[in-house]
Amino acid sequence: MYQMLGDIMYDTKEMSKMIENSTSFIVKEDMSQRTKREDALGFKLSIAVEKLDENVGKYIEDEEQISLLMEKCDELLKDELEKMRPEFTITQSYAYTYDEVTNEILAVAAFMHLQNGRRKLPDVVKRLLSQV
Repeated sequence: MYQMLGDIMYDTKEMSKMIENSTSFIVKEDMSQRTKREDALGFKLSIAVEKLDENVGKYIEDEEQISLLMEKCDELLKDELEKMRPEFTITQSYAYTYDEVTNEILAVAAFMHLQNGRRKLPDVVKRLLSQV
């Protein structure tokens, strides 16, 4: 699927590969159509808990530990997206849950052009979070 961010056309498959190659995250799903916008890209991402903290076991029951892992995920995702950020875009991301079965933290990330992104990106992320 192709999306237009400003004057640049982005292929969501290429962007998925770019995310996986330049970050520690795996793209679980392209959610760009779910943004309901032609000028936004959205992705559902995951990261193994072991990549965030090597000392964590297979199963985590402590809510406080899960919360700390989700905070680490948020920080790491923001840093890594900032480094790989395509030209003239703004990004926003949010870690939203811990998957006990796969032992992963799940997150959403959205990209928009600077022109509309500052105003509209928080709404796009809220829309994506309501659909996961």
